[in-house]
Amino acid sequence: MSGFYKVLLWITSVASALCLSLVIWSVIYSASLTKADKNWQQKTDEELQSLRPLPGAKESAPGGVLTAEQKLELQQSVAGTRALLMAEIHAADSDERAILDRLITLVGVFSAILGLCAFATVRLAREDALAQQNRIEKDLKNFKETTEGDLKAFQTKTEGDLKALTERTGTQIDEFRKQIWSELPEMRNLKESLHSLMLELERTIPSESDWNEAVAYDRLSVMKRESILIAESTVNALQIFVSRDATSNVATQARLYSALARFYFGRFRANCDEADAERADLYARRAGEMEPEASSTDRLRGAIATAQYRILKKKAAAASQPVSQKDTERFDALLAKAEGFLKLAMSKDGSDAGAAVNLALVARYRDDLDRAIQVSQDAIDKRGEMTSQNVQKYLPSLYLNLACYLARKAENGPDAKMQTEKRNEVVELLQEAMKYLRERKNLEGVTAFSEMILRENQRHDAFKNLSKENLDALDALVTPENI
Repeated sequence: MSGFYKVLLWITSVASALCLSLVIWSVIYSASLTKADKNWQQKTDEELQSLRPLPGAKESAPGGVLTAEQKLELQQSVAGTRALLMAEIHAADSDERAILDRLITLVGVFSAILGLCAFATVRLAREDALAQQNRIEKDLKNFKETTEGDLKAFQTKTEGDLKALTERTGTQIDEFRKQIWSELPEMRNLKESLHSLMLELERTIPSESDWNEAVAYDRLSVMKRESILIAESTVNALQIFVSRDATSNVATQARLYSALARFYFGRFRANCDEADAERADLYARRAGEMEPEASSTDRLRGAIATAQYRILKKKAAAASQPVSQKDTERFDALLAKAEGFLKLAMSKDGSDAGAAVNLALVARYRDDLDRAIQVSQDAIDKRGEMTSQNVQKYLPSLYLNLACYLARKAENGPDAKMQTEKRNEVVELLQEAMKYLRERKNLEGVTAFSEMILRENQRHDAFKNLSKENLDALDALVTPENI
């Protein structure tokens, strides 16, 4: 089929050339006839012009007058010439029309030939494209079959090599392990022994919940304190065996550092030794480096800085001396440090109630009661998200501190009525807290909250301006029957 169209294309090309030549010849021939016709017409015009009398010429002499026969003959001659002229004109016009018809026919034939040429060209292009597509598909199929075969062979070879390598590597590892165990028997079961030892140390150091109160350190026996100090040395010595790749050991080590930080934090609150505060912050920082995503270490460092401010401020007040500019700058730096770590902790965990407790305290130490109230209230609003441990540890402090902030706010009320309303609000808040703790069936939290209310009443500080009815309501709230 392709050869047929190629022959057709060749024939139509030759025919197109012939038709084009005929058209050109017809145009040239028509031009020559037009020129001859113009020459003949010019000659005829000259002959007729010669027969016309010249304008202004004198009449012939009387002897030159034409007779009637001569006039008739002349008229017949002129009529014949005119008829001959019209015949020639009609003949020339017929020739030109015939030539024009032939030209139109030739143009039509030429157009048909061009259409055949175009059809043949398109058909040939389509057949060539189909042939090209078939050839590409065939090559692609061959390539795919070849590639799949090569890939399968390579995969088989790779699996065999990998299996051999795994077996060989396993054998070498077993041999290396046996060699290490023979040369260093203490390395046998190191991972299990190390993990067991770290868990034992973690049990030796009191848990986080035991350090919630300021008297936590004082409750420890001398033997317990010394055991923790010995455990501290062991923890630091074990650091060289803890790999960053061993996630479980790193997590355990971070918990141990946090426990040591809480131990020295408790000792600082009891003995007010600055060295203990610094060591507590150092251990908390190490724990944070091991677990950077945990909010607990940032909360602990913020709590340490807050306690440093509170204790140093009490020391300065007890010294009965004006506070120096240096002390003021240090107080501001400690509050800024505490606020930075506490905000960081809450950015990692928005429901971190412990961070909220200390952040509200920072606002209170800056005499911003409105801010302290807002932070505490926001944390209480998220109490449904708290675990039972956080409810026990932080929710009582949140409620009691908020009640103290409201009581202090009441002292600045514009009138006695407003002050009374605010103090009644304090009692209602504490009653609501006790009710919620009972609903959560958190007996430890109820007990801790009752002890906090009793201590605050004994301090006679924030609650000193509560009415007798308010104080009686608080005493009824913490009676053994209601706990």
